[in-house]
Amino acid sequence: MADLIKEIKDKRELDKALGQKVAALSSAQTQYLQVKDSLFLLDQAIPQSPSIILSLKTIEKIASDRKLVIRGFALSGVPEEKKVEIKEIAQMKRTDITFMVDVTGDYQSIKEFVDDLSVYRRTFAIDRVVFKVKDDRGRKSLSATLSIKMPYYGN
Repeated sequence: MADLIKEIKDKRELDKALGQKVAALSSAQTQYLQVKDSLFLLDQAIPQSPSIILSLKTIEKIASDRKLVIRGFALSGVPEEKKVEIKEIAQMKRTDITFMVDVTGDYQSIKEFVDDLSVYRRTFAIDRVVFKVKDDRGRKSLSATLSIKMPYYGN
């Protein structure tokens, strides 16, 4: 009889714990359904592959829109452009590609270029901006060298 009472008590506790887990799962499913249409934005902000060519073309387009001249790019290294399907998030590791871009133009255009990069959907983390005034045969021009990190998740 004592064993039966203990078993009933254990089953009630188990039933209560399972009820809480079902409620938590239902809540998580509701929250997921609310944001599932926006999840692609995460992959655009920090993709699973470096997407170097696309990112450099984006920077080139933004600079062109601001009437800036790109004088050069320098990358710290070029990782393999292979998107890997990863089942477990624990297998993913954030990696940053660091590069430098040298632009020439007026101060306001360079400032707007930096602002545009910082709010672009693809994450561009601007570490440093160094300004230089160049005097080329009596004609002064302003240039800036930006140190930019582009994160991506991969394994």
